[in-house]
Amino acid sequence: MPGGWLIAVMVQTRWVTQDESAMYGDRHAAVYDRIYGSRFAPDAAVAVLADCAGDGAVLELGVGTGRLAIPLAARGVTVDGVEGSAAMIKQLRAQPGGQLVGIHRADLADFDLPRTDYTVAVCAVSTLFMLTHEQQWTAIRAAARHLRDGGHLFIEAFRPDPRRFDADGRRVEHRRPGPDFHVVRSTHDPEQRSIRIEHQLGDVTGSSNYEVTLHYADPEQIDQIASGAGLQLSARWHNWAQEPVRQDSADPLSVYRK
Repeated sequence: MPGGWLIAVMVQTRWVTQDESAMYGDRHAAVYDRIYGSRFAPDAAVAVLADCAGDGAVLELGVGTGRLAIPLAARGVTVDGVEGSAAMIKQLRAQPGGQLVGIHRADLADFDLPRTDYTVAVCAVSTLFMLTHEQQWTAIRAAARHLRDGGHLFIEAFRPDPRRFDADGRRVEHRRPGPDFHVVRSTHDPEQRSIRIEHQLGDVTGSSNYEVTLHYADPEQIDQIASGAGLQLSARWHNWAQEPVRQDSADPLSVYRK
């Protein structure tokens, strides 16, 4: 692929202020990989990002525990991450290879970093949806400001399926039964374009709940935001394997060029 890429993947969480985003990360850091780790295999995404970056640098928005950044760094790619939570940063640093990732503790909704020549920027797996709809505009504009000319933005976004919810917009999913259980309760509000998600994790000692609200947007709505930030749609894929997008694509990946 010619040029550089910015990849923005959207995550389900509500970021209103830097303090609130940090509170989310601080509460979820210890269990983040337990909740999401088995559901998002990074290999294909890492391969695409490394190929797009070439000898340039990658910026990850919402770097979290380093699911993408650490394997990218292990390939020799220069990787920086934006993260608001000290606890998430601590988790990343504790991982093998975590010291290879540059970290900027900043608000994902709007940030200014010393470097503005990244070849790739990535916000993966619904991280963008952790922001309010208004903040999604400022986050994408901030990402675009930090890309070199010719760089690209990839936005991985989920499409909620109304058929998964009951008449009241609710859904209960038992992801892992038994003593070490994981139950997910979701509430869909189509008017607000939001999904409130509660993860209940338990074991023999008890259980704890971890909540997040995602403010989703259609790919076409993201196109408008990206266009306002000076980014042009280059491709839209079904997945990180770069298969063509389909009507039933649950997590379409959009690629934009600056």
